Amino acid sequence: AAEEDETLSVAVNTGEHVLIQAQDQEGELSALTARLRQAEAELNLPEYPYAHDARFGYLSFNPVLAGSGLYAALVMHLPMLNFLKQIRALEGLVKQRFHCHLSPLSVFEGGNPGNLFVLGNAGSFQKEDEEIISLVEQAAGMLAEKEAALREKAFLQTRVTPLADQAWRAYGTLRYARRLTTRDYLSLWSKMRLGALAGILPVPHATADRMLIF
Repeated sequence: AAEEDETLSVAVNTGEHVLIQAQDQEGELSALTARLRQAEAELNLPEYPYAHDARFGYLSFNPVLAGSGLYAALVMHLPMLNFLKQIRALEGLVKQRFHCHLSPLSVFEGGNPGNLFVLGNAGSFQKEDEEIISLVEQAAGMLAEKEAALREKAFLQTRVTPLADQAWRAYGTLRYARRLTTRDYLSLWSKMRLGALAGILPVPHATADRMLIF
């Protein structure tokens, strides 16, 4: 990822004594992990060593971080899987097969208007960074394939479908509305991005992704 798209931050005395975070817009987990480990080494002063055990790894109150201390996560847009109520079954599948958690990114009054989910490793004990990243990326690939298959099926027969109509309505509202609540914005954005990925809207999906960051 380009340096201008990366964010590296260090939090002290929050849930952890020291928490180092690296993120980008592309989901390059290997590159981000390398940046994180570099920062970790630079901050590790001999007179103030990290709490680390040869058997258990880093000591943390958070079970996910106890071990190698790495939590690798991706934000995924899964509108079709969520609409067809397949998320709950997939939560169990990614946990059993890939040792990952799948959960809503944010909840508004019990709902998830943006259809955004966080996929991350469920633990790091006795796991190398490469193994953790590989499992998260494999789980993400499986979810992306299932989402794409449902999207293609929904938009394949004809462009005049309820989903297509919702996508066009969302596009029009986002283009011309002057004020929106966060919930409304996320809901409209989700429908518009679905239409962009289906190729029925004059919006590149990269533009839709930048709108989410905004």
